[in-house]
Amino acid sequence: MLSLGVRNIFVCNRTVKNAVILANHYNKLIESHAISELDSANAPHTRVRVLPSFDSPWPKEFRQPSMIVSSIPTQNVDGSPTNFTIPDDWLKSPTGGVLIEVSLLELT
Repeated sequence: MLSLGVRNIFVCNRTVKNAVILANHYNKLIESHAISELDSANAPHTRVRVLPSFDSPWPKEFRQPSMIVSSIPTQNVDGSPTNFTIPDDWLKSPTGGVLIEVSLLELT
């Protein structure tokens, strides 16, 4: 997403600590200009931010997302369903958008 010019990326993970680690990693790459595809003029305005939980309201200072990429599995490790749905608050972009689901269902 960074190489495509997306400037505001939000990460939400079941473990906030992992989301913070991921955001910090990419923000360091942005700051050090280590992503060659990232336009240097956009770098100061590009950040990866963390949403602390799936119940978090969408930050008011940012427009609703026009692209959501989800990779949440359909079941927990114990086989029980996750029953996850994207929060309605995240789906209110007035221009519409796209939701991409990339998780894999493992059949055994």
